Amino acid sequence: MDRVSFYIKKEFIDKKLESQLKGVAELMGEVTQLEQQKSKLQYEQDQMTEEQARLRENIAVLGNTSQEAALKEQYVKKLATQENRFETIKVEIEELEKKINQLNKKIEEQINEL
Repeated sequence: MDRVSFYIKKEFIDKKLESQLKGVAELMGEVTQLEQQKSKLQYEQDQMTEEQARLRENIAVLGNTSQEAALKEQYVKKLATQENRFETIKVEIEELEKKINQLNKKIEEQINEL
């Protein structure tokens, strides 16, 4: 945007083009925010995958004593909770990808109109 401001001050571009460029820049900012949200969700998903692997390993080595059975139950509950969150994240990522694609198409259309 600094470069655009420079061009405006030097009157290389008119107010209409300035407005159009600002609109494109705003859309690009929205895309960046959505991509950051998506990255955070993917990171959370990766962390859960690692933790689930650890929990599964722990479950596999536990025996059948009452203490171990209680611990297995605790691990299984945690796995179930994470699995629900995993599915929620999957849906959220799909929605973010749709929004990002829509915004990118809109950006392309606006750039073609310049």
